[in-house]
Amino acid sequence: LICYIRGYTMSDQISKREIIGAILRLSLLAAISYFSAKFLIKRLDPTRDHKKDAKKRAAEQFRRLGIKDVD
Repeated sequence: LICYIRGYTMSDQISKREIIGAILRLSLLAAISYFSAKFLIKRLDPTRDHKKDAKKRAAEQFRRLGIKDVD
């Protein structure tokens, strides 16, 4: 009745399928954007190599000392 009063037809309204599709597309776009930004930030970090080397040296020193399960 409300649709008739306002002059809308069923074809003018957004269907549940269209809403679900839009939500899925938005979710997919957000996920792709998040992981792309995370990847780019990681790759563009100027101290990345230094951190990796320091982590390797620390792991080697802990191994020599006999200390396990250090993260």
